[in-house]
Amino acid sequence: MANLTDKLRREHAAITEALQTVNELGIGTKEGTAVLLGAKHLLLNHLAREDRELYPVLRRAAAARPEVHRMLEHFATEMEAVSATALAFFAKYEHGGEGLAFGSDFGQLMARLAARMSREENRLYLLFDKLEREIGQAPKS
Repeated sequence: MANLTDKLRREHAAITEALQTVNELGIGTKEGTAVLLGAKHLLLNHLAREDRELYPVLRRAAAARPEVHRMLEHFATEMEAVSATALAFFAKYEHGGEGLAFGSDFGQLMARLAARMSREENRLYLLFDKLEREIGQAPKS
């Protein structure tokens, strides 16, 4: 069975692929707006999984480890900005839009999401996997 961070990485790939498909189809097409709606649901489900399965483990570790606490604070602050950008993008284009503005907004969204996903995968998920290994090796009482 795949572990949580493998699932989260696959979700990142699916979100990115869906958004690229929207860009290829065009936001002015019914297909493009339908895929955009699907991408929004993928992103919201991904965030819910992180909130439900990833962050509780990290918060427990943060209680005893100041470096984990600092990292979580940084990621939480950053996520507020990324989420606001993504939700504004989805709201603006959920019923279509024009190509030039979409292209600019799409580029900004993709840059922010790609940077965030990379940081999650290279820092947060690695930390989570390390903590999971430590918990798994802890003696059972």
